[in-house]
Amino acid sequence: GIVRKSDFWIINFQFMIYISIGHAFDAVEGSLLENYGYNASLTSWTAMSCAITSILSTIVEARFITSATYYKAALLISNAFMAASLLAGYMCLHYGMSPWVFIGAVGIMGLSTPGWGCSAELGSEVCFPAREATVNSLLEAFSNMAGVMSIVWAQEGIDAHLGAAVLAVMAVSAMLGMAVLLFLSGHLSRTETEKSPKAAEVEEEGMSHMVQLEQDRRSTRHRTKVVFVLWAIAVNFVSLLITATTAQFMPVIFSEPQLPQIVATGPKKAKKRPTRLKNGVKEPRTWLLNCGSEKYQTTRREKIMSIMSSNTSLAFFPCLKGRSNLHAAIKDGLLPQSALMAFSRSPGARLEL
Repeated sequence: GIVRKSDFWIINFQFMIYISIGHAFDAVEGSLLENYGYNASLTSWTAMSCAITSILSTIVEARFITSATYYKAALLISNAFMAASLLAGYMCLHYGMSPWVFIGAVGIMGLSTPGWGCSAELGSEVCFPAREATVNSLLEAFSNMAGVMSIVWAQEGIDAHLGAAVLAVMAVSAMLGMAVLLFLSGHLSRTETEKSPKAAEVEEEGMSHMVQLEQDRRSTRHRTKVVFVLWAIAVNFVSLLITATTAQFMPVIFSEPQLPQIVATGPKKAKKRPTRLKNGVKEPRTWLLNCGSEKYQTTRREKIMSIMSSNTSLAFFPCLKGRSNLHAAIKDGLLPQSALMAFSRSPGARLEL
């Protein structure tokens, strides 16, 4: 069984540390930068740096790692890059170096990308003839549980004011994962079975057929994996490039909503609306009590209308003689009360009120 093989547990332990460091660093990177006075938006540049180096390391992996015997060395180098990256990040934060130093440190972390694929392939090698999917599922199950615990631990470390020392602890963990790989037995079951000249005699015909299928599947899977990994990294790189460019150079499109300003003012004075007489004419207005002949009245009216302004109301009434007739006009609403006062000052004459 898989669980009885010591090489599997060594690879599993190393893979748990590798994944845990990645999860924990991603969770606390922004908090660490802010605690040491850096801008949290620096994470967009570190992500771009890591993406670039990941692409380079993937190309190197696909070009030079052509045999299972290279997996152990590749894992040692990957863990060494991880430890170096974390130590460089610790030094940058601890001594307040330039932000570009931290970006470069995270870029070194991208060179450890082959650690994932090589761990899965080496686990399948040492656990052969177990199915590769089963081995990978066990590796990912243990590493994901360790990743959750590492995030909790890293956050507690920041809350306990450890600061950049959290990165130093991660670096030591990476070196520990690198050290345990030295205890691998070096026994590669799948490769030895494929290269053995007596494989057909030792194994039954079904076993030989399974080995051939495994070889074909492995070759196809390797090419497909390289294509998909390059495609995924390219998509992530473009996405990170757009994010970084937008954060640095695009103007602010949305702004904070402006709250309405409340200005204390006194109570508004109600406008005095003009009253209306019963005949529908507004006050104030000019009243003309016109006495004389009809022709004179018409001429007088046209002359007065020609010199009146547009905002002045004018009403014409025939001559009223006697206070009784004036009272009757006021009562009927044809004249205002002020007409009585004007009439009292010059009774019997033409009045302009």
